[in-house]
Amino acid sequence: MNKSFKVVFSKARSALMVVNEATSSIQAKGTKTVIAAAAAAMIAGGAVAAQPETGATSDVYIGTGVVHSLTGAATTSKGNQIWDTTKRVWKTAEENKALVAESTVILDGTLNVGVKLAEGSAGDTQATLAITSLESTGVVNVTAGNAASSAAATAKITTTQHADLIGGQLNFLANPKATTKAAAASADGSTQAKTYGALSLESTGNVTLGQAATADQAASVLAVKVDKDISATIKGASVNVKNATFANEGVLTLEANQVAFASDYTKGAGNDGQLTVSGSSTFSGNVNVDSVKVGATRSDTNTQAGTVEETVLLNGAVEVSSTDAKKPASFTTGLLNVTANSFTVGANATADLGTVTVGGTATGLTVAASGAATASKMTVSKGTLTVSGDLTVNKAADTPAVAAATDPVYDLTIGTAGNTVAGKLTAGTVLIGATTASELTVTGTMQADAVTLKGDAAAKLAVNAADSSATLGTLTFDKNGTVEVGASGTLVVTGDTTFTKDAGSLAVNAAGAKATLQNVTFAEGATGKIEVTNGDVTVNGTLTANAGSLTVNGADVAKATVNGKVVAAGTTTSGLVVLTNGTLALGATADIGTGADVVTLTAGTLEATSALLTANLKTTLTAEQQKEALNQALKFTQGSVAVTVSDDKLSTDQIVDLQKRITATAGANKAAFAVTAITDSTGKEYTELFLRNDKQTTPSFNISTLAGDVHLKNIDAKVNTNEKTDLATSLAVGATGGTNGNEFANNLGVQSLIFATTAPTGTTAPVAVTVDGGKSLTLYGSLTDTVKELVQAYTYTDETTKKVKPTTIEVKNASSKLVLGDATAGAAQRYGNLNAAVTVTDGGFDVYNGVFTVKSLKVEANKGAQVLDNGNLTIKSLEGAGKVSVGGTGVLTVESLASGTTAQVAVTGSGASETAPKAKVAKYFRLAEATSKTDAATTLGAIVMGNASQLVVGTTVDSVLTKFMADNQYTYDYVDDTADPFSDIKHVDSATLIATNVNVEAGTAMTGLTVFDMGSIVVEKDQLGNNKAIVRGGTVSGEIGLANVSGKSLTWDAKTGIGSLALFTAAHEENRLTVGDAMLDGKVVNGTAQVKVQNAEEVMPGFFLNKDMQRIYDEHLFDAASSDAQIAMLTQFSQAVNGMTSLGELKAASQALEEGSNSAVLGGAYNAALDAGEQFNKALDRRMTVANGLNRAEGFTLWADVIGTSNQAKKLYGNSGYDLDLYGGVLGGDYTFAQYDATLGAALTVGTGSGGSKGTATSIDNDVDFVGFSVYGNKRCPIVNSKFDLGYMQTKSDISAANSMGNWSSDVKAKAFTFGFGVELPTTVGIVNVTPHAGIRYTRLDVEGRDGLFGTDDDKLNVFQAPLGVTFSGAFETSGWNLAPTFDLSVVPAFGDKDATTKYNGLTTEVITRVVDSSPVQATLGLSAQKDAFTFGINYTLGAGSDERQNHSFNANVRYTF
Repeated sequence: MNKSFKVVFSKARSALMVVNEATSSIQAKGTKTVIAAAAAAMIAGGAVAAQPETGATSDVYIGTGVVHSLTGAATTSKGNQIWDTTKRVWKTAEENKALVAESTVILDGTLNVGVKLAEGSAGDTQATLAITSLESTGVVNVTAGNAASSAAATAKITTTQHADLIGGQLNFLANPKATTKAAAASADGSTQAKTYGALSLESTGNVTLGQAATADQAASVLAVKVDKDISATIKGASVNVKNATFANEGVLTLEANQVAFASDYTKGAGNDGQLTVSGSSTFSGNVNVDSVKVGATRSDTNTQAGTVEETVLLNGAVEVSSTDAKKPASFTTGLLNVTANSFTVGANATADLGTVTVGGTATGLTVAASGAATASKMTVSKGTLTVSGDLTVNKAADTPAVAAATDPVYDLTIGTAGNTVAGKLTAGTVLIGATTASELTVTGTMQADAVTLKGDAAAKLAVNAADSSATLGTLTFDKNGTVEVGASGTLVVTGDTTFTKDAGSLAVNAAGAKATLQNVTFAEGATGKIEVTNGDVTVNGTLTANAGSLTVNGADVAKATVNGKVVAAGTTTSGLVVLTNGTLALGATADIGTGADVVTLTAGTLEATSALLTANLKTTLTAEQQKEALNQALKFTQGSVAVTVSDDKLSTDQIVDLQKRITATAGANKAAFAVTAITDSTGKEYTELFLRNDKQTTPSFNISTLAGDVHLKNIDAKVNTNEKTDLATSLAVGATGGTNGNEFANNLGVQSLIFATTAPTGTTAPVAVTVDGGKSLTLYGSLTDTVKELVQAYTYTDETTKKVKPTTIEVKNASSKLVLGDATAGAAQRYGNLNAAVTVTDGGFDVYNGVFTVKSLKVEANKGAQVLDNGNLTIKSLEGAGKVSVGGTGVLTVESLASGTTAQVAVTGSGASETAPKAKVAKYFRLAEATSKTDAATTLGAIVMGNASQLVVGTTVDSVLTKFMADNQYTYDYVDDTADPFSDIKHVDSATLIATNVNVEAGTAMTGLTVFDMGSIVVEKDQLGNNKAIVRGGTVSGEIGLANVSGKSLTWDAKTGIGSLALFTAAHEENRLTVGDAMLDGKVVNGTAQVKVQNAEEVMPGFFLNKDMQRIYDEHLFDAASSDAQIAMLTQFSQAVNGMTSLGELKAASQALEEGSNSAVLGGAYNAALDAGEQFNKALDRRMTVANGLNRAEGFTLWADVIGTSNQAKKLYGNSGYDLDLYGGVLGGDYTFAQYDATLGAALTVGTGSGGSKGTATSIDNDVDFVGFSVYGNKRCPIVNSKFDLGYMQTKSDISAANSMGNWSSDVKAKAFTFGFGVELPTTVGIVNVTPHAGIRYTRLDVEGRDGLFGTDDDKLNVFQAPLGVTFSGAFETSGWNLAPTFDLSVVPAFGDKDATTKYNGLTTEVITRVVDSSPVQATLGLSAQKDAFTFGINYTLGAGSDERQNHSFNANVRYTF
């Protein structure tokens, strides 16, 4: 399958379906290329150099079996071919003619270049073959001479142009006849080492080794061999190792500016020599060696220093990568030493690198975005480590608690600056620090068992990018160690965090930054600290601290939370935690001890529970003083610190008490409460409270009593006028100093608002709510009531217009918000209906964690509303020119657009990064179908789709997404770790668009656009009612796809044959267009899709319906949804072919379709009728024959015949056939007239059988029933017996089959009318009766047509048979029985109509299938026994013939003559 489509047959639709596997791109042209390439490869066969048809003066062809040798300076050759430029033919070259510099050598034979061994006192003679170019699939041997201490003779081949060794062998060999072999120097130095001279293949052009399979050539392998002790070099401007195997037992060097190594290389038996690559190199195959160095020279083996001489030396920049994700590259080594240049694990590659050292100036190890690497140990002492993909360093079974103790040597050591992790790093123990500044910056994700920061210079770990994270088992700050968490980064330490006495610090200093720690221990007197200037820090374990060890100093944007104990590291016990600005939260499990002034509060906000606040009171205070005191461990600067009581539930008495204590200690108006539930003195929770005082003196407890922000999630607020119980008609959240008495100065969060629900006196307008002053109004909604009214108010009707005026809610301040639902992460889902007209004049409108409906929403220009995590918002009517965003797992439904709406809808989706957390449930925006394409309500300002997002238009049904996916078998994967019903296919991060009547104006931005059923963001109807797709001014950065294209949806130019479809109203740059149909190809030019019909035989060669396929596309009738079943089927098949990647896949689909549509023939329906008729006719013949020599008495004879036959012809239908078992009975009666020596009778047969196809890819079953009637007779003369019969047979075949194209079934009825005439000439030869016989039979077979998708016409066959044979019989009597054994041998030639013709209704294609044998041979062995009036008989017949015909039939009969 290609990336987009597969072939599926939908049983529900009884049709072929095109399945898009990527959801956002549709491929067409690639399929045609692949199928054409497959066909070309099948025709071309293997790659060979081969003698060219033409040549040039300098060409030399060394053919198969021909050997050309250069030994030293001497040439021997016989049989070389050269080009005769006059006669323009190849001719035999002169024997022993040398190849010269101008020679272009084409080699299928053998080319030898070798050193000439010394003769007498002369030394070896080197050999150099210098030619222009070499093209080889033969054998190239380069052979050394004698070894020498210095200046041994060399042998080489050089070319001035290319050297293409695309197959065969390239051997660098030691000479077996050499008298001096290679040897090492002696240990005492008395004997020098002896080595062979260098061998080489050198070209100033490019060198190619082997040939990979491509669209127009087959793969061909070159075998490269280097003998032991041989040093061989392959050198070129570039060296391309495309398809080679290696047997290197010496030293092999590949030298070029660029070496492309696409083959496998594994060190092992037969390939244990050294490999050197000089120049930049790319490895795209599979490499497995023991040691690698990236540098200029190999290391010296030194046991004490722990160095070895590496097997592989890579002298240049190295990259391991593949351009084919289906064929990833791999690189495995036990040791990697990078001392120069760089080593990169690139796209579609994996590497297992063993022990890694990056230790050279300006060196680097890089793991690219789609690469993955592992190492057992890694040290970066110089250069840099760059991780954009996935790197694992010794992440074994260590647990965080014991990792540091059990790993005396660090797994990963970072000793330089500039190291980055933008992808994923997983490690065991990590050390950051050295004698120079060391830094690791994480902008992706990092996981480690333990991290230690320690160095003579600065050692730093930075986690400082959006969505970046580091999860560590333990964290140790030692000499000069610092950690910085910034820019929405996250640090999590699951074990201990330790600060030694030397300086160290953890700084959280940017918005969204977060650090979560367990036990934190500062050594006594340690000067380091945890400082929060922006973001959040949480300490869940024990904090062992010195003065100021935890400091919060960042205004409102900094927060620290302590959930465990706070204890002193030394003698200093006060000021261990300092709040100078920001927020300090002491959680429900926090314990700050019993001392005094442990926490210093200078300014900001303290969040603490009522239990902590009221514990540890000074014992020196009086009882009355203690009623106004707070925990003595808290040291307040009065008037500068606010206190928020963090209990979820408090009683009214507790709230009053705490307000009194906080006022006395921290100052007036410094108390706030985070309570979400309030109880009365009996413990009963309030469900309703007045918003303000209900009377002037001693008012009851009310919401305003909290004197701060309100978070009452389960309490409805009765909005009353101040100091009264009368319900108001207005509310101004965030307003102060007003005179209307409707103000609420703080943030207000309640389950719902209750206003006057009956007509107030003098009311002239509906209830109005404003949100201003930088404050927020949150309506949480109900946990259980799915129709909860969020604002209960009197329904005001304008007396003039008599129209209902809804409640109005206006957000007016840039920092103000209206919120529906609970914004707390992971909060329970809530419900609510807001029957109000909401206007966002400024500020915002957010929806979280619930299902909500809003009557209308107007978002003013440049303002916005958001549907966020787990929010589900339905807007009955949307208006305005602002923006509505859908993010997280939000869902937005807009049921209508008010006139003039130009609002933008932005569906942000999830991050494009593979490692980013992604939502399991698709984000999508829904818009109900507009009523008119011309209505202004059908226009949106823009729909912006980003990453994995979904736009669904034309419905408000929640199941539309999953139903569409199920119907069309589209699949999503959001790369999460949870069970996902759409997890089988990786999702391509592009927008998928499904639309009906929505017009999106300029501003649209998508990574991909797919047009389904001619629908897209904008769909208009033409005069014929056909869909037309238009994107008005939008831009698409990626592919544009057309799916389910129909001929009538395109505008066709009769001259050019091009069908066009306007996609963009403005001029647009050319885009690649993919069409989900093999018969169509196209592109986008200036905003218009241009589609052209392809040649059917080229894109689907051999498809049996190509004639009709071409016709419907040429006539532009194609339509997958056509009411014409054949047109729909052919279109669907072409769309299915678009997803096939090989000729074999197309052939299989075509064969399945052909076999299924022709299953009646291939299942044996025709042959069932012919075979049943044959068995009936044989029964009649056994009654009429005189060949057995038995007497025939005058009178009436009643007889019965039982028949059983097993017939098969495996190749009758060409490449397939049938088998069939038939069982039946014949009952007959006749009268013999002795005076005429004649018989006349009639017979009836009934039977059944089963069988099916043989040799088809489709299993076709046939259950058959038959019935027949015949009249017959014979007339005996002295020398001849003449026979005749006239009959009728009817069969019914129940055909069933199933294959990839679907289920196929039909009831095939056939009628056979037959007439036969024959003669027998009985004679006697000794005691044997010999009866030659001959006859003629005519059968007319009528087969009824079938209904359905592949309905057929009736078919008629006129079949003639002329049986010819001889019967041998004997007769003898025993015990009163007359016995007659018989043997018959016959041949039954047939002529007339032998082929079944399948004519499909509505199509011009006919399928012809041979169903009648030409000349089968039959042999019958029988025995008859007669006594008195009874005659019994048994027979066995063997039939055989061409097409692997083999029939076996048995019968038994009985007769009684009255």
